[in-house]
Amino acid sequence: MFVLMFIVLLVATETSVWATCLDGFVPWRGPDSDGFAINSKGACMPLCSNGRGLNLSNGASFKLFADKTTTPSLNVMTDSMTCYADAVSGPGAGLNMFDGKATWHLYTPAPCPTEYTVSYSCGTGATGNAPDARIIDYGALLGFGYDYGTCYRKGYYANGWYLDGVVKSPGTYVPYDYYADKTLTIRWSPSVFAAVYVCNSHETGETYSSVTYGNRFTPIKTPCAPPCGKKLVGYDIQDYDGSDLGRRLSLGESFVWDYENNIRLSAIWENDDTAIATYTLSYSCGSGATGTPPPSRTVKYGNLYTPGTDIGTCARAGYTFTGWKIESYARTATEYYPYTYVLNRELVAQWGRPSYAAVYICNNGTTNSSYLSGSMGSSYKPDTTICTAPDGMTFAGYAVQDAYGVDTGDVIAPGASFTWTYDNNIRLSAIWN
Repeated sequence: MFVLMFIVLLVATETSVWATCLDGFVPWRGPDSDGFAINSKGACMPLCSNGRGLNLSNGASFKLFADKTTTPSLNVMTDSMTCYADAVSGPGAGLNMFDGKATWHLYTPAPCPTEYTVSYSCGTGATGNAPDARIIDYGALLGFGYDYGTCYRKGYYANGWYLDGVVKSPGTYVPYDYYADKTLTIRWSPSVFAAVYVCNSHETGETYSSVTYGNRFTPIKTPCAPPCGKKLVGYDIQDYDGSDLGRRLSLGESFVWDYENNIRLSAIWENDDTAIATYTLSYSCGSGATGTPPPSRTVKYGNLYTPGTDIGTCARAGYTFTGWKIESYARTATEYYPYTYVLNRELVAQWGRPSYAAVYICNNGTTNSSYLSGSMGSSYKPDTTICTAPDGMTFAGYAVQDAYGVDTGDVIAPGASFTWTYDNNIRLSAIWN
């Protein structure tokens, strides 16, 4: 073993007494002084640990023997100092701190206990009795079992232990290398339960929500299609066997989950069989578009509706209106669809790039029916081999004209590309030198 060696500068004529540190331990005792008392109760403490020096207090300076024969020198305690095989002992020996801290004395070494007590605790918020305490030898394996006694915590389950704040899983072991008694505290985790939706309609599928105990939970508003167009107004809470628990929720109401089992949410529909729910169908210009959409409208559940061709002042540069979308479903402007939603919905305008034609005009005395198809914002390279050059002339590019032959002022050099910025058909008129 390695043991730290100290010398004391108490009286000039006093000599140090050397003795072997028993099993690497020594009892620390001493009065409180300057707020740096080291374990004044006198419990056994390791003098040396893992080949490192004993860190006394904030880097206090002291005298240290390099060995039994050399002259002591002034040192500052660090974690990296080597421990030596001999220890200072005897009532007159000790360690003199040179930075105003107290002088601590090492007394005759004594062995530490070899047996310790491991006790158990149910933990905060739990009731019941933890398992009985037990005795364990230093160095023996400490097992973490599945026996939690009668400990109970509502809505939680036990899934391990805390030892000095560190989680230990059941079925694992660690060597007991502590020089003190320890308490194992149960680790509790919140349970996860299911809220099953009972539609009380023609729906046969089962929908459920997973909820963690103690969390706030809001039941979903559309678990299933309503019967006969009725409107869902809330839920009755039942246990999993269908017995009513005396709690009713209005639609959209939330609550803190305090049930210890799965529950059923039994749908409550409008009582009037002739009442058909009415919903609002609103409009949106869609992403990238500007303007104001048409006004919203109302529609009754189950009735047919048509999205309509009225797009208000909605517009998107370089695009044309192609129809509507409700949720993820495309809808044309003029077809009829049954309204089968139990909530308000929004129709979002859909836009597409229009396709135009660029007709080649050869200007060489021949007719030509070739054309290039293009759409707004795309890049194109006109074909330079479409037209045959007149005798003695060379191709010099294309002049861009509108569909009626009026020059736009744009010229495309031979082999060059252009970006389509025209919202109509165009003519590519050949230029000859």
